[in-house]
This record gives sequence, C-alpha cells and structure tokens, in this order.
Amino acid sequence: MSLPARVLVSKIFVFSTFVYVCNCTWITSDQVKLIQNILNNFVWNGRHKVQQATMYLSVLLGGLNMINIQNVLHSLHTKWMVRLQGHWAVLVMNYLE
Repeated sequence: MSLPARVLVSKIFVFSTFVYVCNCTWITSDQVKLIQNILNNFVWNGRHKVQQATMYLSVLLGGLNMINIQNVLHSLHTKWMVRLQGHWAVLVMNYLE
C-alpha cells in the first residue's frame, strides 16, 4: 500500500472512531500519544522518514496531510466549551450547584 493510501486509511477508519470515542469518554494524554504513535507507525510502516511537523502539513506545503490526534482533541474540547456557553450553560451550572 502506498504512503498516501495509508494516510487515507488512517483518516477514514481511525479518525471517525477517535472522534466518536472522544465524545463519549475522556482520553488521557498518554492514550493520545499511544494512538498517535500507532498511526505514525502504520503510515510509515515502522520507519519514519519525515519530521512529524512536516507530516501534518497539507500536501500543497509538502506534507502528507496526516491527522494530528492532539489537535483533534483540542478542537473537540473547544467545541464543547462553545456549546456550554450557549443554552446548555444554564443547565450545567444548575447541575454543578
């Protein structure tokens, strides 16, 4: 399987599952690092040839457009913070009191 195909497979199968799990449970930083290492090893077949910072860049900038699990997790948390500031904030604050 080619390198772009492995990146695509990791996006299709891992990304959707990861987002679902993160919406249902809390993921620790150790688990995030483990998942990212598994993805990197799958994409590179065990031997890394490019720096990780370059790997996450878009294809137009010379990268592979690979998923950065930590950034995905931060965006999901930010999304929940925005939701909590709306109508749900009143319910959560009443529950916490």
